[in-house]
Amino acid sequence: MVAVTPALPAAYDLDVLAGVPCLRDHVVDLARSGAAEGCIMLARSVESRRESGGALASEPPGNLHAALVLEPEGPPTRDAEILFVTLVSLGAAIATHVSPMTALGYGWPNILHVAGMPLAEAWLDRGVDGRRRWITVTVSVNVAAAPDDDGISLLEAEGAAAPDIDTLFETWAREFLRWINDWDERGLPHVLGAWRQRADISGQPVAIRHPGGDISGTAAGVDDHGHLLVDAVDGRRHSLAPDLFLDWDEWLEESA
Repeated sequence: MVAVTPALPAAYDLDVLAGVPCLRDHVVDLARSGAAEGCIMLARSVESRRESGGALASEPPGNLHAALVLEPEGPPTRDAEILFVTLVSLGAAIATHVSPMTALGYGWPNILHVAGMPLAEAWLDRGVDGRRRWITVTVSVNVAAAPDDDGISLLEAEGAAAPDIDTLFETWAREFLRWINDWDERGLPHVLGAWRQRADISGQPVAIRHPGGDISGTAAGVDDHGHLLVDAVDGRRHSLAPDLFLDWDEWLEESA
């Protein structure tokens, strides 16, 4: 059987990996070693995925695992905006291959779900090497199986009509290129407009634990910077930056 290489736009430099222990760690190591912007990889097998806080979760076979390297030219304060670019492009790619009745939705800040059950997630990591600044994007989509009981796979949601991994990967690569160009030209509000069309977080309960203290309350939406607004049980409104789930610094801002 001859392996078929996915067909991608010329902006990408594709590397198909037979298997890696953790793709997120692998792409970060490559970026630190000088991998150029546009380096994109598809892992056929991944043992685990690294989640918020550094924990590793085991990964079942048959799912989509992809990652790419970016070299952003804008200020670091805009880095987290690429998370919304990633989610919107991933949602657009999945929507292309599933029934219009499939209830795709975005959670804040890095989850895509079906009927409230996690289907896919995205992660950003970043670093600086001399004058070179890099960001890595890692995505995982439950194509064949969810890694835990509260998730769902495309196979469960769509049955025999579920897309194959390579087709979904190709579609996402094209959609990401389109959406990151839109973000660069039209800014975050344009991307958030598409994100909000599938987001249903307002009114949802929120419970956040962090070194400065716990925050419990109700989600009041997402502002124009992509920050989650939380009406806390103590009566205050908090603004949570996406950086909270990216293991970056300075994620909490508080308003009266």
